[in-house]
Amino acid sequence: MKRAGLSILLAVLVMVAAGCSQGNSKVSDEEFFKAIEEANTFDALVASEGVFRSVSAYTSADESTEDYVIYGDKDLHIITDAFGTLVIENGEVYGYDNESGYYKDLFPGNFSEFHNAYNRLWNIENEKTVSKKEKKGLIYLETVSEEADKVENLASSFGYSKDDVSKIVCDYVIEVKTNEILEYQAYVVVKEEKKLCASMKLERGIDKQTPDQKITDYFSGTDTWTQTVITDGGTDKEKAYTVTAPKGCRISVYLGFDDFVVGRFSDPECTVEAPAPTYTEDHTYYLKRTAE
Repeated sequence: MKRAGLSILLAVLVMVAAGCSQGNSKVSDEEFFKAIEEANTFDALVASEGVFRSVSAYTSADESTEDYVIYGDKDLHIITDAFGTLVIENGEVYGYDNESGYYKDLFPGNFSEFHNAYNRLWNIENEKTVSKKEKKGLIYLETVSEEADKVENLASSFGYSKDDVSKIVCDYVIEVKTNEILEYQAYVVVKEEKKLCASMKLERGIDKQTPDQKITDYFSGTDTWTQTVITDGGTDKEKAYTVTAPKGCRISVYLGFDDFVVGRFSDPECTVEAPAPTYTEDHTYYLKRTAE
């Protein structure tokens, strides 16, 4: 599975029911699950723990396993999986992909949305609760999902036939004091048999981490090239976005996908298609806005 698929699964798999019976609880279901959602965002975990790491494992139908590790502190966010390492540090996004090599990205305008997609470790959706028990400061929660789209998407993600998987079952351990999800296991039910497809454990009280030395050394290089992206060229609203990286490093600038037409142009009027960057020589191109 690609990193994008795994990040989506963090939202799909980790589902806490939003309609369960709380017994004699003094808070409503809505309040309870909202509190869990808020306690398990990246920023909330950093604020609560200072430093944390979540270690996930994904198991496909062929029993192959992939690890997915998220590290976080107030300045640094590192995602490591089978495809490489992604680093978010002080607003910069860079890393190494095993297939395409080093890269550096810029997310002006919608960076918060992008960052939050990786920061939000847990996503609360309306699932059916099978059981909920509290013991020694912990909540043990089991949920089930039989929603066709979710079951089908999850089944295909892990290499199962959509016709063989009938539902998804998830078990959670949640700390009462903090509402933090300490661990979970997610299963697909295949012909009435539960098969583990994902698990996670939250690690707290750990030492601070730094990116891999090879990544740090690479991005410390001084032989660089610069990518410049210009919007609203030739107008009083013209704006340039510039990223500099070592030569050979792939650079991408992500602006609102709905705001601009597909294509890169070499002139402010956006009539001449720009050549592709060489990743070694400075490169400038213009973007054309979609018609209002």
